[in-house]
Amino acid sequence: MQIYYPPLVEQACRFFYGSSDVSVEMKTTIYKMLIEEKLLDENGNPTEYALKKGLILRREEVPDLSFDEFLELYPVFKRFPASNFRKIGGFWEIKTEFAIRILDDVQAGKFDLEEEVELSNYFEDRLEEEDKCQFFKV
Repeated sequence: MQIYYPPLVEQACRFFYGSSDVSVEMKTTIYKMLIEEKLLDENGNPTEYALKKGLILRREEVPDLSFDEFLELYPVFKRFPASNFRKIGGFWEIKTEFAIRILDDVQAGKFDLEEEVELSNYFEDRLEEEDKCQFFKV
């Protein structure tokens, strides 16, 4: 059985060990430590304490950003042509094929930790809300 840890736990594993490919026991230890230190709640979300202290940064995408504002929020996308993006419902979306290519590149280790965090934030929002995933279905 595959155990899925919250993205911040996976990011902590990459930060501490250079990889998220660590034992389940180690991930459990890190998860518990982050909760004990009041950085994450039991659901894996950042606590107000962690956000106020700047220990965890929250990026919130709001509707109707210009493409330049979108790139400031997600600088990792500056390396890709603007033709891969389209504004739908006020948000910048990408095609399914492009999303798959990016996710394959993440698995291949082609991004640094900060870029992986940005991509995780970008995809997390889109996977949670079905109506924001229109461009993925093109």
